[in-house]
This record gives sequence, C-alpha cells and structure tokens, in this order.
Amino acid sequence: MQFDDLMNQKVVIWGAGREGLSAFKQLASRGIPASIAVTDVMADPEIANPNVVYGPQAELVLDSADVVLKSPGIPQTSPRFIELRTAGKKLTSLMDLWLTENCDKVIAVTGTKGKSTTAAIINHILSCLGYDSRLMGNVGIPVEGTLSSKQTAVVEVSSYQAASISHSPRLAVLT
Repeated sequence: MQFDDLMNQKVVIWGAGREGLSAFKQLASRGIPASIAVTDVMADPEIANPNVVYGPQAELVLDSADVVLKSPGIPQTSPRFIELRTAGKKLTSLMDLWLTENCDKVIAVTGTKGKSTTAAIINHILSCLGYDSRLMGNVGIPVEGTLSSKQTAVVEVSSYQAASISHSPRLAVLT
C-alpha cells in the first residue's frame, strides 16, 4: 500500500504512541485526513490532539474505517486485529507505507536481541565513511520523509512491524 492509496479513504490510526502520532502528522502533511483510535485503557488522555478518540468510542471509529494504520505494538495475533481483518478492513502500518517509497535506500535490522545496537553500529560506520545515513524505526525514531538518492536509512524493525510490510528493504540484517 502507498500513501496515495489512502486518499479518499477513511483512515484510522490505531494507537497514539510515537509512531501513531508521527503517522498522523505525516498523513496530514500529505493532505490525508485521519482519526486516531486509542482502545488501550492505559493510554495517556493528556495527548493534546482533538483527533484522538478513546475507549469504547475508539472501537466504533475502528469499525468505521476503510483503512486501519496500526501501531507497531499491536500484534497480528490480537483478537481485535483478527476481527478487523475478517471484517475486510485494509490494514497497514507507517513502516509499510514508508518502505514502499524508500525500500531501495534502506538497511533494515531485525531479529531477537541486539537490533538497536546493530542498527546503531551500521549507522555509525556509514556516517564515518561519509554516507548521509539516518537511524530510525523501532529505536524510538519513527520512519518519516522521503529519502534522497544520496541518503541511506538504517531502520530497526520489530517483529510486529516486519509482519505488516509489503516491500522488502534493499538489505536486511537478521540478528
């Protein structure tokens, strides 16, 4: 799925963590309106965003979506995720949308242990060699922007993020 595919769709971002809020800003910058649904009762109600819907109302917003852009902490084995997929909702993620545009300039790091360290080391080596390298992803820096032909992104990818991508990065590292 591409960002352009979201035009004229009712898009709901499921989760208001770093990546969910980043997705909201990125969609807005492209003229794609979205709502943010927070179904987790532990969510921070202090988030200053009028587009965030909490609790039972958030469940209704999810049900009304054409496309659900899920946050990385939501596993595909979640009963609610399975329910949405069974109902025919299109499900994607910020990582999937971003990789679709940037996959040829990405070194992705995934695995069980050592992802952040490995990604940081690769980014450091590239920077020392003079490459315009950016570290992002599951290291706490949401993926964003379109990389130029001279840039490389080293992206830590969690298993939940990897499960929803439809385009492979140019290079993948498995720890």
